[in-house]
Amino acid sequence: EEEEEFEEQDCEESKDGDMSYDEDEKGVSEKKKKKKEKKKKKKSSSSDEEGKKKKKKKKKMVLAEPTDARGKIHHYLQTNCRPFGLCQVLAKTQVERGVAEAMLDQLIRNELVASKTIGNNKIYWSVEHQACSIDEIEGYQKKAADYKTQMSQIEKEITTIAKKTKALLAQPTNVELDENLIQAESILNEITSKVETATSRGTITKPQMQQATKEHNNLLSTWIQRKRACHEIIDDLSENFDMTKKTFIAHIEEFSTFETDEDFSKIPLPPPKPIPLATSKKFNYVRRPAYRK
Repeated sequence: EEEEEFEEQDCEESKDGDMSYDEDEKGVSEKKKKKKEKKKKKKSSSSDEEGKKKKKKKKKMVLAEPTDARGKIHHYLQTNCRPFGLCQVLAKTQVERGVAEAMLDQLIRNELVASKTIGNNKIYWSVEHQACSIDEIEGYQKKAADYKTQMSQIEKEITTIAKKTKALLAQPTNVELDENLIQAESILNEITSKVETATSRGTITKPQMQQATKEHNNLLSTWIQRKRACHEIIDDLSENFDMTKKTFIAHIEEFSTFETDEDFSKIPLPPPKPIPLATSKKFNYVRRPAYRK
């Protein structure tokens, strides 16, 4: 009987131990389930927040139509991404002060416009403008640098093309080249004819050249003397009449024809100095250029 009682106690203890082990396993499984549910909730909440952010990013600003007072004010604040005072809004939108204040309060209640008081003044700005991130700003800066390099290259190309076009425009056209060729041919024909006439007369001897130079020098001296005498007479007369030489000559030309050697530009004036005589044994005639003042 004692042995039977001992076996029954062992059985009861073993049953109690099995029950406690099962309860421990159930507690652990319940904790795991709770942890899994919390993780799922966190993932769902994070995914919802990301979705909301994406939705917010996808939303584009819709410009208000400036048909009424509210639309004018809202449109002005949307198009200019900076804060404005009430006086600036009134000057740009041309809305009455009371109406503008009421419309701005309405836009603030609708969370379309924000405001801030600085001292006695109050500023307003549009809430729909979103600031760019640092990555976007860096991307814009890189694009701006690339555009600057492209613009510098394009400007260099434009300068080279402009230089080429100037050089091409400075060159004569085909018609002008044909005209220049015709003029050059006519001048060449005149020169060849003069050379032929000069060579057909024969060579000039030394005594002929000496006689020609003497006659030329005599005529030159007489011409210089007469010219000086004429200048002296004109100077004396202009002084007596209290006039300058130019005004005196112009006054004479009104009543009579007064001609000067300089007026006849077609006739070349002789050189001021006399031509030296040919005294060398080997004489070669050299044509002197025409006299120019």
